[in-house]
Amino acid sequence: MLTVIYDGNCAICNKTKTLISKLDHQQQVNFIDLHQTNYWRKQFPTISVDDVMEMIHVIDNRQNIYVGFDAIRRLLRLFPLTFPIYALSYTPLIGRRLGIIVYRAIANNRYQLNRLLGDRSQVNNENCATVRCKLS
Repeated sequence: MLTVIYDGNCAICNKTKTLISKLDHQQQVNFIDLHQTNYWRKQFPTISVDDVMEMIHVIDNRQNIYVGFDAIRRLLRLFPLTFPIYALSYTPLIGRRLGIIVYRAIANNRYQLNRLLGDRSQVNNENCATVRCKLS
């Protein structure tokens, strides 16, 4: 079982969650919205709110914590359909370096990307006036 702490205010994050949920026939993934701090902080007290606001976190049964691109890569490893992408993430051309750059670019600009994709739900939210939403 993997636990994913993700940004529930992020359209890209929610679409990714929906896709993973459709692939997860064996129910190996549990999602927790990072904005439910009272819930996940009790389970994972070593993870800071600021860190979760920056990047997705995946925690396995052994309490190993995968962050950002490594978290995405850990999720890709689970499913036959995404395993080829997981394997590509270890190749010299695509590998970790490019993966981290692409992941950070998306994560750091996720609310602006939401707007480009037509999700205007956070446009007038005063907690989302900066690059990322703040926890209320």
